Amino acid sequence: MNQAMQSYTPRLLIVDDAFAERLPMRAVLEQEGFDIDEAESGQEALEMFNKGRYDGIILDVVMPTMNGFETCSEIRKLASGRLIPVLMVTGLDDHASITEAYNAGATDFLTKPVNWDLVGHRVRYLLRSSRLAQDLDLSQQELVEKQELLDAFINNSPAAISIKGLDRKYKMANPEFIRHCVYKDKNVFGSTDHDLFHKGFSNQVTEHDDLVLKEKTPKRFEEHCLEEECNKVHFSVRFPILNAQGEATGVGCISTDITESKKTQESLLLARRVIESTNESIMITDPNGVILDVNSAFEEMTGFGREEVIGNKPSLLKSGRHAVDFYKEMWETLLLTGQWEGEVWDRRKSGDVFPKRLAISAVKNSEGMTQYYVGISTDITTQKATEEKLQQLAFYDPLTNLPNRTLFRDRLTHEIDQAARRKDQFAVLFIDLDRFKHVNDSLGHDVGDELLIQVSKRIESCLRRSDTVARLGGDEFTVILSSESNPHVYAQIAEKIISELRQPFHIRERQLYIGASIGIVSYPAEGLTYEQLTKNADTAMYRAKAAGGSSYRFFSPEMDKENMTRLSLEEELHMAMERDELALHYQPKVDLGSNSVVGVEALIRWHHPSKGMVSPVQFIPLAEENGLIIPIGQWVLETACQQARSWLDQGIDSVRVAVNLSGRQFQNPDLLDDIQVTLDRFNLPRGSIELEITESVAMDDVEKTVAIVERMRTMGLHISVDDFGTGYSSLSYLKKLPLDCLKVDQSFVRDLMSDSDDAAIVDSIISLARSMNLSVVAEGVETSDQLSFLKEKDCDEVQGYFFSKPLPAEAMTQLILNPVQALQAAG
Repeated sequence: MNQAMQSYTPRLLIVDDAFAERLPMRAVLEQEGFDIDEAESGQEALEMFNKGRYDGIILDVVMPTMNGFETCSEIRKLASGRLIPVLMVTGLDDHASITEAYNAGATDFLTKPVNWDLVGHRVRYLLRSSRLAQDLDLSQQELVEKQELLDAFINNSPAAISIKGLDRKYKMANPEFIRHCVYKDKNVFGSTDHDLFHKGFSNQVTEHDDLVLKEKTPKRFEEHCLEEECNKVHFSVRFPILNAQGEATGVGCISTDITESKKTQESLLLARRVIESTNESIMITDPNGVILDVNSAFEEMTGFGREEVIGNKPSLLKSGRHAVDFYKEMWETLLLTGQWEGEVWDRRKSGDVFPKRLAISAVKNSEGMTQYYVGISTDITTQKATEEKLQQLAFYDPLTNLPNRTLFRDRLTHEIDQAARRKDQFAVLFIDLDRFKHVNDSLGHDVGDELLIQVSKRIESCLRRSDTVARLGGDEFTVILSSESNPHVYAQIAEKIISELRQPFHIRERQLYIGASIGIVSYPAEGLTYEQLTKNADTAMYRAKAAGGSSYRFFSPEMDKENMTRLSLEEELHMAMERDELALHYQPKVDLGSNSVVGVEALIRWHHPSKGMVSPVQFIPLAEENGLIIPIGQWVLETACQQARSWLDQGIDSVRVAVNLSGRQFQNPDLLDDIQVTLDRFNLPRGSIELEITESVAMDDVEKTVAIVERMRTMGLHISVDDFGTGYSSLSYLKKLPLDCLKVDQSFVRDLMSDSDDAAIVDSIISLARSMNLSVVAEGVETSDQLSFLKEKDCDEVQGYFFSKPLPAEAMTQLILNPVQALQAAG
């Protein structure tokens, strides 16, 4: 047998008008090694036969126009078609049809449904019978090779392959099947499933085999072997083994272990459930940024449905608020580090623009290549609104919308820097209203507030656009006259302001008359710093007020003589510590849930031997300025700790003692060591002492504050931010501080029943504290209406004269031990 014969591949022509019939026939025969051409009709078969060379024809009987019998007859009329094998496929298995097929020249026939296992053999037999005798050896050799290949395929298959008879005993099984048997000591061949597997699994298989044999059709099953020795899940295709007559002779099975993929599927399902249950919006994209999936929180946040965004890119949500460089930097960071986090403004489907906090992470495969990007975002509209409120609160007076003390300080400092560079001059005016207190006390805060609003507008009308007017608080205003060196101009503007404020104010059908006292100071002649300028302007204003009001005064060095009084006070303050003239009074903090005293704030008092009680307002700023606040603060801490120890020894263990820390103290490098020594000295348990720091002090250097407060927390100290709302906190900084409590400044509590702005601010601060898991204490509670409002807003604790004024330690002890009568108003 020559080489050409060995390499030759038989070429067959399948003739059938039904593609669905040609397809499996072609697949089976191609698998058996034949070259296949197809014709859809008898006419097309004749044309192809005339043009090509074929070794055999598979011809369907039932076809329109020219049926199989007619086609076969026409082929036999051709010289080249006289001996070619023709296998007719027919569903007509009656004697007359078979006879007609042979009469038309058919070599053999197949009946439908076709037994695909036999088709290749049938065709090969036909071809073999038409060849010369020597071709028989070649066909046999090819058959052996194919059988070996089939055996190798079955034996090396990663799938478990088996055949069993109707008696359910195994006739064939490959090594993979044998590997999965539980009872491996059994001989597979001749054994049943009950011999090889646990009862639960074997019953399951038997049930599936019964169904396959009953319906004589292949079926797919997910089969579980749950016993401990097995614990596997298989995906099995079970099919009947049919003979030529279509009778079932057994059951075949191809089974694949899908245990791991099942676990993966369950993990993915769990992950999907987690993603869907989270309140945060989640978006998943491919490496090119094409959206693959989103969760329901995304749909709720953006208004876009899942199907609307899949296949699109996140740019669908662009708000237009960010420049191209913003997104460029985002992607550069993401590609470099695999992560990006920040705030982004997006656009909802409705067109509304909203802010969100977005964190993007790259998900990489085992080779380190990015497969997905996962974006998790949170709508921060509410937080932004709260922050904007706090920003407004931090820098602007809520009543007049003028810059407040903080912003005034910032602008004056900036003006000093600019003037120093330009070698320029400017002036600062300090304005205090005359007779305002009389109006406020006589007609009430509402009228007073309206008056202040009108005053602010009149002052603004007297100034240039480049000037700044600020309200420091109460009836105090300041003005910066920018880039002006002429004292006559200063005087003209001051006179204009005084003149405007002398005019009657029409409020609630009343004509009100006030005036203004103004102090004027110029830079750089009367001061080079914020402190010098404001102090000297304040001094000049008091000189104007002392002169009868409704006038202005320029600062002069002679006015410093008035400061001698302050110096005298400073000397006496030094002696006050030595003479033991200082004392602590305690004001209770009441828990609104239990109506019990849960804490006290230690407040310093000075009993002057000749002047009587000196207000802390007079000497604390002085102590801050001259540094006495450090020893005074240490004395306050030691005295408060001593009192806390005394109360503990008396069995009073539910009251925390709060001590205020000033800005100067907070900057003291020995502060933490001094506190630790004091706590150790009195052996106080954790949580006994609370330290209150003002908002402005906390925000002065956030990183330093965080480090100090964290150290304080390790000492067991409770940390509060005092006078909250009067500073310039940023939420991004505030949330870094390890705090326990926010104290609402009494300036907001005082008018919250009559001033909607104050009420809104208090509400916002309580909500902010809640969102940060902080407790809230409201200061300055003086009326039952204020108390009711705070209870309604779920404030934790309150303090103020409604419950008790600050008391000496002995009186405070009695109040703690017998609180019912003292606190019955809170009930």
